[in-house]
Amino acid sequence: MIYRKRLLAETKLNNLYNNNSQQIGYWEFYYPNGNLWYKGNYNNDGKKNGYWEYYYNNGNLESKGNCNNDGKINGYWEYYYNNGNLYSKGNFNNGIAVGDWHYFNEDGSLKEIKNRDN
Repeated sequence: MIYRKRLLAETKLNNLYNNNSQQIGYWEFYYPNGNLWYKGNYNNDGKKNGYWEYYYNNGNLESKGNCNNDGKINGYWEYYYNNGNLYSKGNFNNGIAVGDWHYFNEDGSLKEIKNRDN
């Protein structure tokens, strides 16, 4: 499914590539309907780096957080339902969920807290 989305996505910036034809710098990708799909930075090695945001096709935020220099999700992240309410929040360490994660019902009420270290 993600592969299909990438084929349909387009950019609207003057994007940069390194000598290996990998994306570098700030990029934005858009759905065919014109809504923002995701945005963030690629480092000089063509890996995601720093703060990233992903959006649903309807324009609502899907997730947000940081990636380390190796392109792996790292640090605090939040994920949202399609209706805009928070779904979960917690931390990653080099691409692996760690510590206590808070999960919410679609109406926004707390569903559970789960420790991801086990």
